[in-house]
Amino acid sequence: MTTLGNVTLWLTLLLAAWGFGSGWIAAARRDDALLASARRTPPALVGVIGVLLVSLIAGLVRQDFNLAFVAQQTTRAMPPSYAVAALGRTLPGNLVLIAVALAAGASLALRRGPSAAASARLVRQACAAIGLAAAALVVLQPFRRLGYTPLEGQGLGLLPRHPLALVEVLLIGCGLAALAVALATRSRDDGRVSPAAVLSWVLLSSGTALRLWRQYAVVTAGLVEEGHAWVLLAWLAAGAVVFRGPSRRLGRRLALAGLAAMVVPIAGSAARGSPRDIRLVTGSDTVVLVAGRPVSLSSLGVSRFEMPGGLTSAATVSARLASEDTRLLTTEQRHYYDVFGHPVGQPQLRPAVLHGALADLRLVYAPERDPPAGGPPPDEIILRASVLPLQWVGWIGLLLLAVSGAVTNHRRAGPA
Repeated sequence: MTTLGNVTLWLTLLLAAWGFGSGWIAAARRDDALLASARRTPPALVGVIGVLLVSLIAGLVRQDFNLAFVAQQTTRAMPPSYAVAALGRTLPGNLVLIAVALAAGASLALRRGPSAAASARLVRQACAAIGLAAAALVVLQPFRRLGYTPLEGQGLGLLPRHPLALVEVLLIGCGLAALAVALATRSRDDGRVSPAAVLSWVLLSSGTALRLWRQYAVVTAGLVEEGHAWVLLAWLAAGAVVFRGPSRRLGRRLALAGLAAMVVPIAGSAARGSPRDIRLVTGSDTVVLVAGRPVSLSSLGVSRFEMPGGLTSAATVSARLASEDTRLLTTEQRHYYDVFGHPVGQPQLRPAVLHGALADLRLVYAPERDPPAGGPPPDEIILRASVLPLQWVGWIGLLLLAVSGAVTNHRRAGPA
């Protein structure tokens, strides 16, 4: 697969250069034969880049640790689905996905029968973008072989092991690919918003919302998740493409309302200040004020159990409200190890959230005070408690942002 991947990578670069050059010369000389050859380049690139993508996936599924890309992103204990999802969290993987999306988008656009000038321009733009992606892949060397075959991978791109993480990676990856198609195949006529741009806005908004929800209430990989800055920049770029031209006032108003709604919980959390660490011993109680109401927290103990490739510590806390029944909250800390017993990545934390109309109480293991990897379950736990006001308003805001792109107007109807 390594030889096949390297051959297809260089073939992608050569085909992209041919498509760009032939499209340029065909437009300048009005050569129909050369234009026909240029129009066949994007469909050919779909097949070539598809083989390149399959080569990368095969290395991840087979756990070929002699391949540097595989050794850096996976471990033996990582399930195949999460190993393949590493493509969506790395620069080489995203470049391959974007390149195949560009080729497919240009091929579909050419099937609509645009004029000769428009066809030449479309081929040049798409092939130029694919050529840049292929050149970057040549520099990054995703098929570079190591001088030896390690027994275990490093797992640097550890993906949170939860189904929502897989859906999130799929949405964000498809959103980035759709944005690349919108930017590379855009027309000079600013009177229309590309359907690919609208699709990228909806997908990136949905993926960002799902990522924030997962980190907030499901499972998060340590303190800082990878790729936040890149996803945010891509999301802003998609918004600029969608809303720069004429759009329905409803779409713009929904977007502004969504942004305003997102500011509410952010401002409320900033006003509350930093979270505080609370120390709980089995059977002890402590009181936390949530929206002016006392909530009594009592530790019911910590259980520790092994899982495939790691160890989990689960702390169960009883939360008693003044006028409501007792609720049980469980927060987990998952440590993953390689075959030599060395930790892989940061501990994955599963928060426990007590949802309320005015504020949420979020409990999570204090990251800087992790329990030891071995030994009996500790009687004492240290949790980080955060009181976050009006979080549900922010989730509604993210939903409004995703919907706003779907109601944009695709044709010029006068100033908005």
